[in-house]
Amino acid sequence: MPSDDPIPPIPADTARSAKAVYSRSNLYLSIGDRLAELLADIHLNNSLHREAPSRLGKPSLALVTFFQYLEKLSDRQAVEATSTRIDWKYALHLSMHYPGLNPGALCDFRQSLLRLPEKQGEFQRFLERLEEGGYAREAQGQPLETLRVLDELCIRTRLDIVMSAMRHVLQALATHHPEWLRRISPPRWYSRYEMAERQPNLTQSVEQQRLLAEAIGADIAFLLQAIPRAEQPKLASLKEVQELEQV
Repeated sequence: MPSDDPIPPIPADTARSAKAVYSRSNLYLSIGDRLAELLADIHLNNSLHREAPSRLGKPSLALVTFFQYLEKLSDRQAVEATSTRIDWKYALHLSMHYPGLNPGALCDFRQSLLRLPEKQGEFQRFLERLEEGGYAREAQGQPLETLRVLDELCIRTRLDIVMSAMRHVLQALATHHPEWLRRISPPRWYSRYEMAERQPNLTQSVEQQRLLAEAIGADIAFLLQAIPRAEQPKLASLKEVQELEQV
């Protein structure tokens, strides 16, 4: 039986660009060459269901999830990779002009797997096929298990979200209300949240990431409790503070 969606050929522009940059032994090029075989009889609604049909193609969310796990990426970083990485575009049979995934697509895909046991089984079969093909050598030396993969990706993405939201708020407060921020900031914030924009360390162990996410959550709660007591109405109206409240 065919997979849920027909696999398009690798677009000519992507093939030219990838072969000019990477060797044939590249993991992602090898996957791209075998994509139809790897996805055969895997029933996961592989294409990006939230995106309107496009001549630029629709990537396999199961495969993006696997790549994300291999490289220890958050959802935001994986979405960026589908837009900027030539090797990922080759593996996913996407045009060089593909703009990138819908930001919520990967989370939606994980939730669908968690809700539906039969889809979990299909995804596990897909992971085992990748292992058998030798594509999981970088997967931290552990067998690929669906629930562990999904749990790690959720924790990593949650950490990225809370770290980025807290950093953006501190940057805004340092710009508009520096004296107030200086008075209420615990000393640990200066080491935990550098003012320069940088990527959070998502390569830590899962337990380290979980503990850090909980610590940042406590910092967010402390800050949001301090803002109403500041007697400065403009603090609460900052866009970054409102976004932090949603987080």
